[in-house]
Amino acid sequence: LVYIIFLFYFRYNLITKYIFGLHCLLFFCYYYCIKSIHYGLTNGMNYTYYTDVLILSFCINIGLFFSFKFFYIYIIIPLYAAYQIISFIFKYFLSSPFGSAEPSKRMEKMEKKKNKVVYKTVY
Repeated sequence: LVYIIFLFYFRYNLITKYIFGLHCLLFFCYYYCIKSIHYGLTNGMNYTYYTDVLILSFCINIGLFFSFKFFYIYIIIPLYAAYQIISFIFKYFLSSPFGSAEPSKRMEKMEKKKNKVVYKTVY
């Protein structure tokens, strides 16, 4: 709200339909994140992604006092979602089911160390 008052007072000529649409996106992120955090708190669910998006939205809102290019930071959210989806696909669908069946060299060394006979001298 403070930012919108600032815009109307100091930069009235910069308000366009594009910028108004981006502000609608920003306020939708606020509403959805706060609603999801509340739902997660009441039901004991995970809400860390929503807090990250909410903090990112707050930072973007602060940055908008300086430049409208801070809206480009929102590209982080779909990039992170794509990273999570790709890592899920590689982890569960494209990994070898027999890859973990072969013991690693480290595990073999640990087994040899366990089976090694230790002689103690008795005085």
